[in-house]
Amino acid sequence: MTWPRRIAIVVIVGAVLGPCGLEFFYFLYPPIADWSDWAGALCLAPPLLLSLGALIKLRWEWIAIFAVAWSLIFLPALGVVAPFEWLSHQGFHIRTLLDQNYLSKCRLIDFAENGKAQKVGFCEHFDHLEICDFIMYDTTGQFVLPASRRTPEWKRAIAVVAANSLVSPDDDAVHLFENFYRVITLSGPGCSA
Repeated sequence: MTWPRRIAIVVIVGAVLGPCGLEFFYFLYPPIADWSDWAGALCLAPPLLLSLGALIKLRWEWIAIFAVAWSLIFLPALGVVAPFEWLSHQGFHIRTLLDQNYLSKCRLIDFAENGKAQKVGFCEHFDHLEICDFIMYDTTGQFVLPASRRTPEWKRAIAVVAANSLVSPDDDAVHLFENFYRVITLSGPGCSA
């Protein structure tokens, strides 16, 4: 394999892995996520030029490779977000595995619901300028229910937990794994916790 082909492959892989790295390191280590996003964007120019060259010269093997690469790069724009959400969730899961005491750092509130002891709590937040991600803990799983189906006991407990944050009992959440949930809110001047 020639050096230009090796360089082209590295640049294509960098362009594809940029968005993947952003999602995987989003919770695991945000500075790497920011770097991955920047590096992935920087790697887009060479594949664009190489794609155009392959099209002009009608190199079918390279056209096929670039078609797959561009499809992977533009999956989120096409509405296919499941693989990227999965990567984000795996990054968070690894974060909790690396920190054996992760749950002990969460502000948890015990409450009773239908005679059963439950817990809800705030674990941490990530400020990403225009949005703020809150990691919440919920043994009931009511964060993924519509607001109308959430119990009054749960709403009272969440109101106490989220008293100093932008999270409200009516916010929607995404299940990360086990009892952890991600609540995405628009941040004003910054996240508060």
